[in-house]
Amino acid sequence: MNFGTIEAGSGVCTCQANYGGDSCQYYTGVCAGPCELCTGPGANHCYKCNKHAYYNNGECVCNHNWLGDDCSQYVADSSCDPLL
Repeated sequence: MNFGTIEAGSGVCTCQANYGGDSCQYYTGVCAGPCELCTGPGANHCYKCNKHAYYNNGECVCNHNWLGDDCSQYVADSSCDPLL
């Protein structure tokens, strides 16, 4: 998919916001939520999750005990462990 337009006369490609490269093929904006590397702004554009998330059905999902839009908030279990 191309995210740019060719300038008439000069042949120079002008990229849309958050895209770069000779033919605007690279996404340079912020990735969604717990996504570390992505090809676009949506949650379904992620191809590498951050260290507190895992890939599930095409999206990054927070690991157990990690919350927030980017899975950066750790919340310990509130229940007591009878084996301790």
